Formats: sequence, structure tokens, C-alpha cells
Amino acid sequence: MSKITYLFGAGASANALPIVRNISSNIEALINYYSQLNTIILDSYSSNEFDANSEKKQLVEDLNWLKSETSRHASIDTFAKKLFVNKRFDELNKLKVLISVFFSFLQVKNPIDPRYDHFFASIIGNSFQDLPKDISIISWNYDNQFELAYREYVNNRDIEVQETFLGIHNKSFKSSVEKNKFKIFKINGTSGNFYINHSCNKIINKSDYIFNEEYSIGRILERYSYFVDRINLPNITSSISFAWEDDSSNFKLLDHILEEAQTCQTLVIIGYSIPFFNRKIDKAILDSMDNLSTIYIQDKYPENIENRLEQLIPEHIYKNINVKYSTDLEQFLIPYEL
Repeated sequence: MSKITYLFGAGASANALPIVRNISSNIEALINYYSQLNTIILDSYSSNEFDANSEKKQLVEDLNWLKSETSRHASIDTFAKKLFVNKRFDELNKLKVLISVFFSFLQVKNPIDPRYDHFFASIIGNSFQDLPKDISIISWNYDNQFELAYREYVNNRDIEVQETFLGIHNKSFKSSVEKNKFKIFKINGTSGNFYINHSCNKIINKSDYIFNEEYSIGRILERYSYFVDRINLPNITSSISFAWEDDSSNFKLLDHILEEAQTCQTLVIIGYSIPFFNRKIDKAILDSMDNLSTIYIQDKYPENIENRLEQLIPEHIYKNINVKYSTDLEQFLIPYEL
């Protein structure tokens, strides 16, 4: 069996979460939702330590800031890069909390992208732990679509359990990387996960939340209030850590990704445009694939993706790689080599 690596981008979650050009309008919808919440309802969730009305006003103000900045940047990631380069770390941390609120809200409100469910149904064996050892996934997404889809098979509502069985790794989630085992590397981390003194706290910690006022106020708003007030303390960090941020840990996520890439024979690119913004890391990954023989590109316009690939892979290597297109976006591509 061929060693297969998937490279996932935002388009892979497009049936559940907005792509870049629709982010701003979805933030606006979230602003409208919280702006219209009834004061009496909010009061019912308030306590001595949590003023729901006050926190709602702050969240709406912060979301307006995020919408304004997103509207004038190519993406949230480019805005984050600007904050990082200019050492505006307080704003960068606030941005990570807001991203987490945004994606957590939408992922409970919207059904998961059904392609993830079909993907697991296609590759899983006779038990939830029977995942193909010859598949590894490299994802630029910080959503929870893999975890939320896998819940239907693992029959456990705890996201942390799902992360463990899926072999999810990022800079913050430093479980051991086992060879010959299914695994998912999240280059930019996971939204909604925060580490307090190395203990993980999550906005979505259960995979069966029901979207209602209790969730949107008692969970989202309360968690936003808690994390945004503490995110700049030295003992708390967001699991979102963009690829270009320093990886000062001993874990070195990229090193593990490059080691895994060395054995890749088949690469499947789904919903990922290979933007120039990520060029340095994408090239490092591709340069490590010494055994690469086949590339599948699943995209509405696969020719555009191949043009960018040709700029990253030396010509004398690229000419020996078999490149195949798929424009069928109904399900994630399962290569014949599996």
C-alpha cells in the first residue's frame, strides 16, 4: 500500500464554514445575532462574576473590530501576520480568542461538512480505532471538522478523546508522534483550545452541543469573557499558533511533519490553493517528499493549483511525478493507492 499524505486547506470545510471571501459577512451575522439578544434573557445568565449584558457589548465591539480589519486585509491570517511582525501581541492574542469564538459558534450552529463523515466512513475499518496507518493529514485549517465528524464513530462526546484517537498534533498538543499510525498535523493549531498552566481548556469540549441560548450565552459568551480577560497572562496560551510564529518548544511540529513527509508516495491536495503566503513551509514539505510519485489535485480549477506546484518542485523531479485532477467536489478524493 502506498504511503498517502493529504494536504487540506480551507476549501475542505467550505460546506460548513465560510471561505475567505465570506468571512466578513459571517462576522456581521454573528454581530447581529448578539446585538439582538434580549436584555432580559441575558440577565438570566448573569451572576456575581459574570455580567452577560456587559460582556455582550464587549464581544460586539471586538467583533466589529475584527470585521473592520478583516475587510481591509486579504485574510485573517494576513492581519495576524501584520500584528505579529509589528509586535502587537495583545491584539494578536485578542484576535485568536475572537477566531475561536467565531468558529466555535458556527460549528455548533451549522452541521459539519458531510464530506468529512464520508471520508471516515470510507477509510475506517471494523472499529473506531481501525484507521489506516498509511494515511497522514497535514491541515492548514484550525477548525474542528475532523473531530466533530469522528464523534459518530468513536461514540464519545469528549473532543479531547477524539483528538487522541485521531493522532492530532500541533505545537500545543504534544503527544508522541507514532510511526505507522494515522495522524493529523494541524499547522496553525486548533481554534477554541486554550492552555492554562499546560492544562487544556476548550470552548467546544463536547461534540454534541445543541445550538440554543444556553450554548450561545452560557457557553460562548462566558468562555469569551473568561479567555479574553486572561489571554495576555503568561500562564495561558491559545492553541492557535500560526505556522510563521516561533516554535520554541522541544516538540518542533514542522520537524515531525517533514519527517513524516519523507515516506510519502502519494499526495492528495484538497481545498488548498497553495498561496504564496504559505510558500516557504509548503516548499519545505514538498522538498521532503523524496519518494513522491503521484499527486492528486481536487479542486474546481486544478490547473491553477498545478501551476503553483510547478513553481515549488524542481523541474527534473516534477517531470517524473504523475499529476491527476479531480473536479468532483461532492466527496473527498480517496486515491486508488489506498
